[in-house]
Amino acid sequence: MTEGEVMRERLLELVASASNQRLRPIEARQELAGEFDISRSAVNGLVRALVEEGELVYAYRDPCSYLEIPCDG
Repeated sequence: MTEGEVMRERLLELVASASNQRLRPIEARQELAGEFDISRSAVNGLVRALVEEGELVYAYRDPCSYLEIPCDG
């Protein structure tokens, strides 16, 4: 598995294991940037790619945004 694939899996794991299976984007950036020693903008690109592929979605709960794994139904 490439480092990019490992980071993708780790991000999905973080969201799935978070409270209510939703994670604030800033928490994802902090966790992955620290764990993999990458920039926050690189994490943003990873999040953007997963959202575009339908693996993650943004959910908005006033006044915050969250990352969630989409429901199949």
